[in-house]
Amino acid sequence: MTLLRAWLSIGIVAFLPTDAASAGRTVVRNAKLLMLSAEAPTAVVTDRTILVEDGRITAIKPPSDEDLRAGDMLVDAQGAWLLPGFIGAIEGPPPSYAALTVFPLKGITTIAARFGVKRATWHERLNREAAIHAPALVELEGAEPIDWQPLTMPSAEATPETVAALLILHSRERAAKLGLTDRGSIAIGQRGDFLIVEANPFEHPETLATPIEVVIGGETMRRSALETNRRTIAEADAALATLPAPAASELVYMVESSGLRVGRLLVANDGTKATDWWGPPVDQVTEWTLTSDAAAPLTWRLAMTQRLVHGFTIAMKVERRATDTFASAQLTAPELLPAAETTLAATPEQPFLDPISSAIRLRTQLAALAEGAFRDVEVVEPVPEPSVLKVGVRTLRFTRMAPESVPIPVDGGERVIQIDARLERPSPRSDETASPATATPISAAAGEAIAGWIVIDASGLPLRASLVAPEGITEYFVSLPQPAAASPPQVKRP
Repeated sequence: MTLLRAWLSIGIVAFLPTDAASAGRTVVRNAKLLMLSAEAPTAVVTDRTILVEDGRITAIKPPSDEDLRAGDMLVDAQGAWLLPGFIGAIEGPPPSYAALTVFPLKGITTIAARFGVKRATWHERLNREAAIHAPALVELEGAEPIDWQPLTMPSAEATPETVAALLILHSRERAAKLGLTDRGSIAIGQRGDFLIVEANPFEHPETLATPIEVVIGGETMRRSALETNRRTIAEADAALATLPAPAASELVYMVESSGLRVGRLLVANDGTKATDWWGPPVDQVTEWTLTSDAAAPLTWRLAMTQRLVHGFTIAMKVERRATDTFASAQLTAPELLPAAETTLAATPEQPFLDPISSAIRLRTQLAALAEGAFRDVEVVEPVPEPSVLKVGVRTLRFTRMAPESVPIPVDGGERVIQIDARLERPSPRSDETASPATATPISAAAGEAIAGWIVIDASGLPLRASLVAPEGITEYFVSLPQPAAASPPQVKRP
């Protein structure tokens, strides 16, 4: 698919469940336990092993040679400090999945928000497929505002007792405030939610900002995964911050994939021009312009350039004519190579480049659809690649769906359009002589099928979209104000 990337190949490794209990057993050894009990809040307990089965603590006991058995997940703290995972709450609009993935990196193992069943279920699906994972999610009940205090304090006030009180506030007391009786402390029957830090936080509270291991429901996110995820998120965020501001005639959509906010799609408000920017680790920019001639309604032209920051630059052209469609692609950097060309015996209505620009060009028609009604659109799908020109023609069906019939979250007043490929017509003309090595029709059987959903407002403006492919799920969000997130733990050193 044109704009989907194989994120599963970038080597980010971590697994954290959102709310489902983990399978199997986890054994935590060699940790200094900060139990944060009311009787002795600053006490440190040593010489204990914690057993977690199916996500729950089943034993806190002196170590034994019998503790570890075949198939167990071993968490060896190597003398580091272990304490209960922190609990956060988000008021207002629920965050996107990528916004949630930063919390485990800061020791927050549970986030409460007003997700709703549909959104929570969708986040769980993303969590199973993502490369960077979210904390456990719980529904924020009631209308009473949450007084979420950041995990900070003036350095002059940071004593072991005040630090302990702050840690208790953000674990056991926060759990009680939210009605979560199964987490927030280290005790038999509680969820196996921990963070492990290198230094005693009562003496070095700044260590809380960068835990070396996070365990959620018994599943562990180890030091290497935490470091990789922090670096990847920081690089993507830094690159996004350097992008120029959009023009008044452009719409901005943020792109999320595999738990990362990875890119930005800048689209002209008529859907005829766009810049699709993906930051690290993809580092790719695709720019395209679609033009048509009022005097020749059966003709349109697409000019596309795709640049990889540390790789190739490909120029591609697609032109719809009265009876066929011509496509060419040429590698222009690092060296100029001969163009690959092909002609398809079809006259598609428009190119398919991303779901957002397509929906914008169909905005009036999609807004007019009644539930159950559909609009079929024949599209050409160009895929520029360094060694092969892939181009095919499909009929896409845009169907207005009832919100309750789709898996993605749909808020009040919004409409949802399902998009799927109804048939495939990648046939070149019979007189086409281009080599199959340089001109290849797209094959749905090869895993290139289009499927997903577009959420629009009453005027047809796309608010977000989800595309599903074998590589994973890519989501687009119109750039609206994001909800305020629970503050990550940051305690100044005394």
